[in-house]
Amino acid sequence: MKVKQLFGTLVFVLLCITSVQSQEKTITGTIIDQTGIPLPGVNIVVEGTTTGTQSDFDGNYTIEASVGQILVYTYLGQRTARRTVGAQNVINLQMEEDAQALEEVVVTALGIKREKQALGYAVAEVSSEQLEEKAEGDLGRVLIGKASGVNITQQSGLSGSGTNIIIRGYNSFSQSNQPLFIVDGVPFNGDTNASGRQGDRQDFINGNNGSSRFLDLDPNSIESVNVLKGLAASTLYGSLAFTGRGHATDRAVILGLAGYLPSRFDADAAEATLMDIAKTKRLSPAGLTPLAFSPEADLRFDFDKPLPGHANGMVIEALDAQGDVILSETYYSIGGGFVLTAAELEAGKAQDEGPPVPFPFKSAAEMLEMAKASGLSIAQMKERNEAARGTGPLKQGTYRIWQVMKECMDRGLRSEGVLPGGLNVRRRAPGILAKLKEERGRNLTAPHVINDWIGTYAMAVNEENAAGGQVVTAPTNGAAGVVPAVIRYWLDHVPGATESKVPEFLLTAAAIAGLVKFNASISGAEAGCQAEVGSAAAMAAAGLCAVLGGTAEQIENAAEIALEHHLGMTCDPVKGLVQVPCIERNSLGAIKAVSAASLALRGDGTHFVPLDAAIETMRQTGRDMHEKYKETSLGGLAVNVPNC
Repeated sequence: MKVKQLFGTLVFVLLCITSVQSQEKTITGTIIDQTGIPLPGVNIVVEGTTTGTQSDFDGNYTIEASVGQILVYTYLGQRTARRTVGAQNVINLQMEEDAQALEEVVVTALGIKREKQALGYAVAEVSSEQLEEKAEGDLGRVLIGKASGVNITQQSGLSGSGTNIIIRGYNSFSQSNQPLFIVDGVPFNGDTNASGRQGDRQDFINGNNGSSRFLDLDPNSIESVNVLKGLAASTLYGSLAFTGRGHATDRAVILGLAGYLPSRFDADAAEATLMDIAKTKRLSPAGLTPLAFSPEADLRFDFDKPLPGHANGMVIEALDAQGDVILSETYYSIGGGFVLTAAELEAGKAQDEGPPVPFPFKSAAEMLEMAKASGLSIAQMKERNEAARGTGPLKQGTYRIWQVMKECMDRGLRSEGVLPGGLNVRRRAPGILAKLKEERGRNLTAPHVINDWIGTYAMAVNEENAAGGQVVTAPTNGAAGVVPAVIRYWLDHVPGATESKVPEFLLTAAAIAGLVKFNASISGAEAGCQAEVGSAAAMAAAGLCAVLGGTAEQIENAAEIALEHHLGMTCDPVKGLVQVPCIERNSLGAIKAVSAASLALRGDGTHFVPLDAAIETMRQTGRDMHEKYKETSLGGLAVNVPNC
């Protein structure tokens, strides 16, 4: 059994099989088009061998080859190029446009063109010679035994009886086990030929009055038939495809399949597990026998068309020994660590309110009304809501969250070096902290230096996140530094602060996060960075205002100020990495949060723009924002900053 994974429509990772040869060396290079733009997905093959690879999102590639061997470069719409391996270790290439290459594509029913070897589904081609081998007038019966993975059976031996055509195994991610037939470039579906009656559907046996053009075709007039059998692997789609490697989604997926949980994550053990999987090509999930799994071939990124449920989608499929899908499940990451299956999302569980609670506020206005009527603080109402849903020992849980936040920050404050990913971004938090400690106590220190402390705390968390460490989603990993930085600032720099009030901070912040998530989004893939750092700043501002003695009205004002001044912020991580501008953006978000809380505390809670209006504005802005500015790395800084 194989487990495989995919995200988008244009498959990013190609099967790479390395053959061992004498005088073998590692060749690297960058491939660009005639305009100088990097070409992702270029196929590079050592001529006459099965050794091959594909260029990454930046046009970079690595391949093993021997001196004297020829590298063949192919790409849809570009002239095939050849380069002989000599003494050099770097072979860069600028490809030339070639319209003739379009002859080597398969056209699906969606009108999407693909190179055959880049397809995320299996294709079986039956030639005219093979079609002529059987003296049959029924095209379906002519194809019996000629398309692997497809069951084609006759309903009876009578002339005109139905032909049942299905893909072996369970349904694919599209919830269909019907193959798609491409006859001389024209798509046909064979589902009108299914056996038996289902509801009002009729077939040939029971009197089919529907269209069945596929079986009406004359086999003798056909040059070729391509049978598309659904997914042959698992895929990461949409935003998770574009930023998957930069956000370490590929690592997370593999570790999840290996049985790791976020709450018990051990970075060193995880790294050892990843190395073992890469070496053995095996996964060993608890309760299952070892599964064949090659990270290079079985985890793929699809960049073309996202899944319909959410911008962040993933399909996990299990295949048998002959490559047929026997189990498939679609998952969506909807933000803040929440993952739903396609069925759960369709059933509305993303908006599931759960069991009844004593204070069911769905807007900031309702929250303020309930606080006034009950005489309770926002944190107290949230605490009672959580208790009503049986979440366990609440205070212990909040202290645990803060402990993980603090440990993450401490690791970031002492860890030095260069962050992984290729941008060569150096960790700055330890160096800045050392300078701040050195300057501490000087009479001439400028007051604004406190911002450097706040910013450093946030940077430490997000540098850890960029390095693959354990963080707390608050409300997301990309915005994980804001809330803990503000808590740390309050505890270390504000007189009278005590850890006994950390639960009040976190419960207040959680109440604000719930309002944003319910009425808009906390997902950068849906609404840009305003939904991540903007939401985090609103949470932190509200929490700080609460522990500093703010009223419910002042807390709502603090959250509104912080969110309002992040509206329209795009999500455009360079190279898909959570480094630039993400790390500094968390620092500024934390500083804004402190300023927002301070401003709110200077007033009486009366203000012009309500929090509900700011949340609705964020929702509308996210809806209208161009997709390339929503965590895809296709616009903004990601394309205007050299990243090689």
